[in-house]
Amino acid sequence: MLDPGRPGVLYYPAVTAAALGVGCLDLGARANCGFFALRATGGTPSSANSMAGLVAEDGKLYGAASTGQVLCLEITDRTPCAGQPYAPVVRPNHDLPGATGSLYLGGMTTAGGKVFVSSSPQTSGSTSRQRPPWAASTRPRPRSVPGGTRRTRPAPAPPTTRTTRSPPTPLPARPTACAPRPPTADRR
Repeated sequence: MLDPGRPGVLYYPAVTAAALGVGCLDLGARANCGFFALRATGGTPSSANSMAGLVAEDGKLYGAASTGQVLCLEITDRTPCAGQPYAPVVRPNHDLPGATGSLYLGGMTTAGGKVFVSSSPQTSGSTSRQRPPWAASTRPRPRSVPGGTRRTRPAPAPPTTRTTRSPPTPLPARPTACAPRPPTADRR
């Protein structure tokens, strides 16, 4: 992500042994212009091991940690935004403890002044096996009944009327191969 106020300055998501943050390159000077830590690596049960790309919105750079948390850097003074890291907005992704440097599978973009995050966790690459609280479930939930037993709601009854369909229209017959031409007499 290029800095809008500093020509030739490029920001990129970076991970060190101790922190996730934003790295900086001055392309004009061909020099490193710093690392700005946004969150410590590690943690349990979900570990911050990596982060997804960077997007800019309203003078801030946003990234997503492998924990699903949103990280933020003020572009003008290169300091962490107040209150960040923000609460997780997507499922953790490659967040197993000790897997620092694992790639985040997902991305970020902005539209209409809002930041959108995606996450594609792999079953073997995440501590999260549950659906996040913000995801709706269509499965029936168990409910208590007198006597302490639990049961699920019965399936809805099938419809009492049936619709019938006409049989499919047959496809036209395929053309058959042409018969071979009969041999012709050699006329000389």
